[in-house]
Amino acid sequence: MKKILMRIACLILVLLMLVPSIVACKKNTPDGEESSEQSNDVVDTSSESGTSKYDVYDDLGDIDLGGRRVTIAQTGMEDYANEISIERLTGDIVNDAVYKRNANVENRLNIDLQSVSIGNGVYSVLNDLETNILGGTVQYDIVMNPSYTACAYTTRGLFRDLKKIDNIDLEKVYWSPYLNDAYEIGGVQYVASGAISLSFFKFVFITMVNDQILSQTTGEVPDLVQVVKDGKWTIEYQKNLTKNYYSDFGAPGKDSEDIFGFVSTTSIHVDPYVSSGEITFLEKSNDGFYSWAFDFEKASNVMDDVIELFSLESSYRDPTDSMDNVVDMFASSHALMATMRFYELESASIRNMKDEYTVLPIPRYSEDQEGYYSLISDRFTGVVVPASVRDDDVENIGAVLEAMASESYRTVAPAYYETALKVRYVDDASAWEMMDIIIENVKMDAVLPYTAALELPDETRNTVIKLWRWTIYKAYTDGTSIMASTFNENVGIKINDKLNGEDGLQTYIREQLAKQQ
Repeated sequence: MKKILMRIACLILVLLMLVPSIVACKKNTPDGEESSEQSNDVVDTSSESGTSKYDVYDDLGDIDLGGRRVTIAQTGMEDYANEISIERLTGDIVNDAVYKRNANVENRLNIDLQSVSIGNGVYSVLNDLETNILGGTVQYDIVMNPSYTACAYTTRGLFRDLKKIDNIDLEKVYWSPYLNDAYEIGGVQYVASGAISLSFFKFVFITMVNDQILSQTTGEVPDLVQVVKDGKWTIEYQKNLTKNYYSDFGAPGKDSEDIFGFVSTTSIHVDPYVSSGEITFLEKSNDGFYSWAFDFEKASNVMDDVIELFSLESSYRDPTDSMDNVVDMFASSHALMATMRFYELESASIRNMKDEYTVLPIPRYSEDQEGYYSLISDRFTGVVVPASVRDDDVENIGAVLEAMASESYRTVAPAYYETALKVRYVDDASAWEMMDIIIENVKMDAVLPYTAALELPDETRNTVIKLWRWTIYKAYTDGTSIMASTFNENVGIKINDKLNGEDGLQTYIREQLAKQQ
């Protein structure tokens, strides 16, 4: 597992990256074009027919944009630094894949891709874009920004409808179908994501299990991978497993020096149970518009289980609600299980972890559910096309986005997911199957990408997801049940007003549709 063989495999990967002339090969696309690809994938993704699931191509055909410059604006935040632009090959398999993607798209379309970092906040790019549009200047062809902030600016007239742009085919697998469904309102979609965004993979929630601690039981050591396959990996199962693992060290009482069955926070870590428990907040009608449809009974049941999990003597909630502290506790072998995101596997704490670990989905609420559903933290990157792009140029920008998305699916996605994650960070083939279940079953209620656009006035916590967290926190800390007072019809009325009121999200979209008729 993650020992000598792992290091040898990584060394081989680095050596392969240093000799691309040896491992490069030519592949003919369905359109007859050739693309150079390095054979540095260790995980075999090919099917019985010999083709890979990543062998998916766009339908653009031959397009020559005459050497024009295409400018992409992005936030300067550190988490997103290497999604768009890599200046040179460095031997890092993911960064080199991004570099290669850009080079392939530039060569194919005859363009010069340029990225511009704006500010260091989640709204900095959008604020700058709005200033430019109001000032009548056109500086950016494409904007890539954290998804929930992009959705928050939907009603400001800054974006073009992606479904109306020729050359963009949102039905392709490299544009996430789950996210498309959540983004789209009334047949209009201003934001998209998928393989074009590295953070689309990085910010998916997972359950981490320490294999060494798991084996330290007086009973039979459970095969958790098989438990998942058998459909029995539920919150109830996680609770019962957690109860078997607690060791008090040092000072009396629970502290971070003890060993726990489960470590988490009552902040971001409770979010994934919304998707894994299939909780509904917004429901889309036949005309494609949303209304509040909160499943109070089911949500109460899921929330009760989560609260009980967090309240166990063998569970530990970081008092500062720090994601980093949770990662460090798990990495230093102070917890059997922890909720994380794939992103945390890249941290120094996990990379230097001595114990072996397994990756599992977030447990579902009931065995009766059809599958395991995964949530992406709403900070993942979404792409938009600014309204300032000229009518006679928008088709060209659509081609650039489509080419970047399809090339990302063939180049960046396998480099990050199949090699960096599966080989560099998780070298257990059984865990790879769990990772596929996670990535292939992303599910998100529309209230999440539109969380900032649907802020609740006059509430202690001003978004639905923050109310969800606050309810669990209050029940955990002082036993106060505020479910009825926070997720009641009053909240539904406020959400529906944010959707359909005078300045509502869907009111704006209906007005835009009326203008097109």
